[in-house]
Amino acid sequence: MGICGQCCQVMVMYLRLATHTCTCNLWMLSGIPCVHSQAEINYIHKDPTQFLPSCFQKDKYIATYNQNIQPVGGSNLWPRTEFIKPLLPPVRKMPGRPKLKRVKHASESQDAKHPSQRLKVPRTVRCGKCQQIGHNKISCTNDEVPNSPVPKRKIGRPRKDGGG
Repeated sequence: MGICGQCCQVMVMYLRLATHTCTCNLWMLSGIPCVHSQAEINYIHKDPTQFLPSCFQKDKYIATYNQNIQPVGGSNLWPRTEFIKPLLPPVRKMPGRPKLKRVKHASESQDAKHPSQRLKVPRTVRCGKCQQIGHNKISCTNDEVPNSPVPKRKIGRPRKDGGG
């Protein structure tokens, strides 16, 4: 049984090491033994490199790249031609209303999309006990100031006729 995140859940896999086949078909597609065949190869104590195609072996890799590959010179070394240089394509007017303001960078934008990108505005703290600015009610050492009664606001939209 094999557990493989790519090809199967928990199910029985049928292997044939002699023909390099497995029912998950990954071995036949890539040529590299799948996880099921690797588990079987390790179980029977065989060398896994025996089951790789010869193109993946080190001596074939070295034989492929043993020839000297000549570098290509840069464009400044290319011969000049009598033809004119290719022109840029014409600028097309895009549909829709054109933007009048430039797109600001996130560090300079006050109304950035994400709150962490906005610049922090310092806030003044007013004490709820003594009504002084600079500290809050928890850290206040002053005496409590009696609040003047504030008239309650009416809830809802004001009427058109101006009545209450």
